[in-house]
Amino acid sequence: MNRSLAHHLERITARLGLPARWGRLTLIAVTGGVPGALLGIAIALVAPKHYEATALIAIDAPTQFGALGDLAGLAAQFGVPTASGTSPFYFAALGSNTDVLDRVLNMSIAVGDSTLHLIDLYRPGLRSQPELRLQKAMRDISRDISVSTDIKSGLVTVTVTQTDPVLAVAVTDSLVNAMDIVGRQRLHSRARAEREYTEVGLDSARRKLSDIEDALERFYETNRNIEGSPRLKLAESRILRELDLRRSLVVTLLQNLENARLEEIRSTPLLTVVQHALVPGKPSWPKKSVLAILGFGVGALLWLAVSHGREFGSTPT
Repeated sequence: MNRSLAHHLERITARLGLPARWGRLTLIAVTGGVPGALLGIAIALVAPKHYEATALIAIDAPTQFGALGDLAGLAAQFGVPTASGTSPFYFAALGSNTDVLDRVLNMSIAVGDSTLHLIDLYRPGLRSQPELRLQKAMRDISRDISVSTDIKSGLVTVTVTQTDPVLAVAVTDSLVNAMDIVGRQRLHSRARAEREYTEVGLDSARRKLSDIEDALERFYETNRNIEGSPRLKLAESRILRELDLRRSLVVTLLQNLENARLEEIRSTPLLTVVQHALVPGKPSWPKKSVLAILGFGVGALLWLAVSHGREFGSTPT
């Protein structure tokens, strides 16, 4: 170490009202930090590159069925996350769904002039154990996938990390496609269950409506003149009120049944890509600036520790 430079730094720190020792420690830290920063940059240059591709999607799904859907919509207005079958949070969760990952891993993905299956890239071995191979491949690819939801806008962000920029875009597109397919399958199943349930409820409501209409008909046949009887007028109003409620219920169930039938045969995409994934121009990791700062800090600390050890060892006991 250049002693004159150390003394010069000590004088500068003393003039600034700081302990003179700080100047020498600064020189020691820089002496160890600069090689550490250079080493960090070198590691960033030779380390495997990772590229991120990001897609932004919106949910083009129908409103919720029945009363539960009304509650979910009310909760969403107040910013309460809901995991219903048509909410952004539901589709964000599909990013780690095993059915979705299975589809992505086994899809034929075109990269350049060749096509590949991701499962062959993630797990080239274990072909004799397909279940274990798929399980391990799902675990591996889930680490490279990030799906998040913006509560205010309701948009879903899908990010995929790969060692090849073109592959990152291809996997992102495949993931969005798989999420849409699985989401539609789940919605069709829900719509079929809703249709079956509504058909049963509609049959029961129609029978009860018919009973009320028969009761009203018997009431008028038994009581030809009710204008002069408050008791009969009250009885009539009760029957008419019940009749209106039953009619409204039947109309509502008919509307729900029609909606469920339409959703059961729906084939249009549920997801709209607001921003397509673009081929990244530079890697997301490693970052030279981050590794340089980290290398500088580690180098400075190590050099300070070594310097302190030397001073401690040279001190007479």
